[in-house]
Amino acid sequence: MNLPPQLPCEPVIITERLVLRPPRLGDFDAFYEAARSMPPIVRGSPPIDRGTAWAKFTRNCGLWALLGYGIFIVTDRRDGSYLGDTGLARFGRSIEAMNEAAEAAWVMLEKARGRGIAHEAAQAAHGWFFGRFGPQRTICMIDPENAPSLSLAARLGYRAFGQGTHEGGDVILLERLP
Repeated sequence: MNLPPQLPCEPVIITERLVLRPPRLGDFDAFYEAARSMPPIVRGSPPIDRGTAWAKFTRNCGLWALLGYGIFIVTDRRDGSYLGDTGLARFGRSIEAMNEAAEAAWVMLEKARGRGIAHEAAQAAHGWFFGRFGPQRTICMIDPENAPSLSLAARLGYRAFGQGTHEGGDVILLERLP
């Protein structure tokens, strides 16, 4: 039986402007409010309700216990306010190609957009992941009309390798090779 490596303590990443850490129970209200205010990840997805937000939040919490890595909560280093989340995980997607490697994910509040925060956070999360688990192929999926995320993926070194359908919408499948 393959058990994930045990984390000696909760990983915390501090960058110039941000603090990244695994989610905690007290983060749920900010996570839910942010999820309600953000556009859907894929065009046409229904608005998120509290139960769906809770399921996603607890999934993000559980990934850390199961895998030894997961989605970080991203907060402002100055005031601790919630800005979004990013990290790498295995979500068990219905798109088989999305289960072949750790999947990168990021979503930021409107107040964090256009300031390089998503790049700073995602780059830090990738650096932590590769430092802990070694260089390896990672993947992500993005709505083809989400130009900012496609641009960020390109800056992080991702290139398209396929297409799929997620939550009723088309997505581009991208990979980053070691």
